[in-house]
Amino acid sequence: MRPIRWRRISRWGIWRAGRCACPTLPGRVRLLNFWATWCGPCRLEMPHLHAVHEEYADRGLTVIGISLDQGSSSTVREGVGRFLREVSASYPVLLGDRQVMEAYGVGAIPTSFLVDRSGRIRRIYVGYRDRSVFEAEIRHAPRVVSVDEC
Repeated sequence: MRPIRWRRISRWGIWRAGRCACPTLPGRVRLLNFWATWCGPCRLEMPHLHAVHEEYADRGLTVIGISLDQGSSSTVREGVGRFLREVSASYPVLLGDRQVMEAYGVGAIPTSFLVDRSGRIRRIYVGYRDRSVFEAEIRHAPRVVSVDEC
């Protein structure tokens, strides 16, 4: 998979494919979540992702949302920013596009990828999942996920 470069486009911590590299978060476990504001299951899943991020952020896990909303850059940025303020998401959000979807092989949303500290995809979740599903993987497979002090 070719690396995708990102650039910050708003004060809400929203990033878009572009010139600058997105923080690679070396040494951290990442839970990448592909979603859209119009997706009902995605909206239901966000509080669970927020809770996982809050619970495990200080132990080496970062949730990263990747919005697949489409439209003009300013419309998408404003819509996603407004939505994030409503749901109080505490994790960084990127704005993805078809290139990002193809790079990760995303065919449906929500889709989440659990990525270990070395950058390997350890688990793919297609469809809505609640907090307990993500936590089970984190808690019961610490050797695989390598989140500190689970």
